[in-house]
Amino acid sequence: MNQRRSKWIRKVVISRHPKVLEMVTERFGKEKAEQMTYKQVIKACKKMWEDKVPGVEQWKIHEKVEEN
Repeated sequence: MNQRRSKWIRKVVISRHPKVLEMVTERFGKEKAEQMTYKQVIKACKKMWEDKVPGVEQWKIHEKVEEN
């Protein structure tokens, strides 16, 4: 995995994209997912990206939409 992809995955995890959180919970279970640190979640997401798990193509950096 190249450095740009690693940094991008880190930003996706830190932005708390709902799809990523859902996939981590589905893969590891709710109890384990709640105890995982950011480092563990990032490592798990990198592994999911390398394994081409269905749903990773929907990941993007999540931005909150502010209503005026």
